[in-house]
Amino acid sequence: MQFKIYNNIWSVKAYWLQLTLDKDNSIFQQYDFNKLFFIYRITSLSNIKKRNISCRFIVGIVKEEVKCIAPLVIDNENRKTLRLLGHGTNAGYLDYIYNDPSYVQPLHDFIKFKYQGFEFDYIFVPVTSPLANIMQSVDEYKNYAITYQSYVDYYAGLSKNTRQNIRTAYNRLTTDNKKFELKVLQTREEIKEETLKALNDLYQKRKQTWTGEVALVGVAKDIFLKRDVVYKAVKSLQNSIIGILYIDGYIASFFIGFTKGKNVCIPRLAIDSDFGRYSPGVVLILEYLKIKEDNNALMFDLCRGDEKYKTTLGGVCTMTYRLR
Repeated sequence: MQFKIYNNIWSVKAYWLQLTLDKDNSIFQQYDFNKLFFIYRITSLSNIKKRNISCRFIVGIVKEEVKCIAPLVIDNENRKTLRLLGHGTNAGYLDYIYNDPSYVQPLHDFIKFKYQGFEFDYIFVPVTSPLANIMQSVDEYKNYAITYQSYVDYYAGLSKNTRQNIRTAYNRLTTDNKKFELKVLQTREEIKEETLKALNDLYQKRKQTWTGEVALVGVAKDIFLKRDVVYKAVKSLQNSIIGILYIDGYIASFFIGFTKGKNVCIPRLAIDSDFGRYSPGVVLILEYLKIKEDNNALMFDLCRGDEKYKTTLGGVCTMTYRLR
């Protein structure tokens, strides 16, 4: 195998598309998504100040045919560290890019030889990646996905207690005379800037609950909306999808995701705790799954995080790892 090294993602676009076009890769391995990772990396003020904007794209070629790509970033810490492109973003899964997993070992061996003295710190690597067998795991993360073919069968397969809790949520909406509506936005014309701003307001409010940190406000909140990879992706990619549950005209919950074939990947979901009585996150997901009823298998990937609702709604757990 021969190797070529490039410093920017545009130089490897043709190679990347050869490996991923019409292939069963995750959304986070698609070229357009990684281009956003790259732009975020090289334009982040904090990265610029730390001189952490260097990237390397190592392409493995056999008989003039591309076989694999390692999209890497170089961090200048106490020791130089190699990370996967997408580190520090909301990426759900990160990995080398390849068709045949047998090419991952020689690619990784070349990287270790080329960058002797560097540390490795790869996060969110799927359990199915060959890297999980090659490298040492130092941490692990739970990811959940709902797979179903028929909503009726899916609902029947939920636990008795879960079905009762769902009925309670809907009954409360009825008893309290609350009007609820699911809106799904999928085109650039439908996804308005003011909508994203409202979603970000709720996200920052909810994030404060998760982290205990002070919520972003004013200019800082606007900068986050402008630079955050998920928001940039939803505005620029053709396969974006937003689901919003309104209760009495107010945003009670939302998800932002990306479609690929029958799969929907959801890296961001937030609820307004003011509507917690009605389980707005659960109702949001169920209302969406209802409209997707088409007797074809669907994977609704809820990505990283072990929030209780993910298991309650029948999400199946898979692991991603931090590797060194």
